[in-house]
Amino acid sequence: MDMYGWIQLALFAGLLLALVVFLGSFLLISRYITKKLEAIMEPAMKDIQAQRFEKGIRDLKSALVWAKWQIYVESQINSAIGMVYFVRREFSTAFPYLEKGFFKNWVTMGMLAVTYMKRNKRDLMKATFDKAVLASPSGGTVLDVLARGRFRLIILEDGEDGDSGFDLLRKIRENPRYHRIPIVMLASNEQNAARALDLGANDYMLKPLSPFVFITHARHLLTRGVPADRPQHNLLLVDGDIAALIVAGTALHKSGGFRIRFARTAADALSRVTEAAPDTVCTACTLPDMGGPELLQRLQAVLNPARTALVLTAPAADAADAARLGQTAIRGVLTKPFNLQHLVGELTNLLQVKVRSAQPSAEDDKAFNSELQRLLSTLAPR
Repeated sequence: MDMYGWIQLALFAGLLLALVVFLGSFLLISRYITKKLEAIMEPAMKDIQAQRFEKGIRDLKSALVWAKWQIYVESQINSAIGMVYFVRREFSTAFPYLEKGFFKNWVTMGMLAVTYMKRNKRDLMKATFDKAVLASPSGGTVLDVLARGRFRLIILEDGEDGDSGFDLLRKIRENPRYHRIPIVMLASNEQNAARALDLGANDYMLKPLSPFVFITHARHLLTRGVPADRPQHNLLLVDGDIAALIVAGTALHKSGGFRIRFARTAADALSRVTEAAPDTVCTACTLPDMGGPELLQRLQAVLNPARTALVLTAPAADAADAARLGQTAIRGVLTKPFNLQHLVGELTNLLQVKVRSAQPSAEDDKAFNSELQRLLSTLAPR
């Protein structure tokens, strides 16, 4: 090997050695800085969760000195500080931190867009909302966010394919917890707007949006709210199968729209309707002491048909026979085993009624637990 070759080899070895030293130093420094950041960030976030905001923000700001040595860490800390100030409604203080926040944090971008809207910077508002949409999570994660917080208004968009927003709207409206929260759908056309209203949206706005119209609609909904809940529907469930009673009764109770009473026999059912006439009696086709159709005939003799609806439950294979046996006395037949996810919808569609959709109150839970205890007492040996 000539002199030139030895020089090239020495240069390559020197560069390789320098690279190894650099990477080793970088890893050591990174580990050191990461430990420093963890020591600051963990207690700071605990302070914020415990609403010790001033101390938490002070600690987060002290971490900015170390954050500059790692990519994206500084912007994430700015996001955290800005979001805390925003939630505390200190919008002017939050603004510079949100501007320097992490661009992939969709909550930060949403808050920054609202801040731009307050400052009447429409172009920046639109561009930032676009960033928030691109970084936003899936529908499942949105439902998780809803479950962890308290919200006065939900704004959805129909989406480019016209389906994603509607799926999320349907899931939200299926949960009684969110029934009282008004929902606005940002629709691409009138057909999508009509579909949104059918699925339970309280209002809609056609795109492209005017910020002033948007604010007016939102303010109107926040002021007006949603209509008051309807009264609960009194339902007597009759079935010799105690497991079927408990499963169906619990699902209907949790919907918040039904006040449930139980009966395991025809004799008990006839006794209970004389105590208080229910809105609906839902009985199995076969009972330990009497057939379901015969019980329906006896119920007709003591109940006002215009006041109380009668429904049979039967296995899918026997549903047609049950309907013929009940003839015109019944409103319809529910097939067993029940599909718990659709039971409330199937029953309300069958009865053609709209019931209250809200989380059961403490009083409702107490009444239902009392019914369960009464039902379970029938299993006790005599």
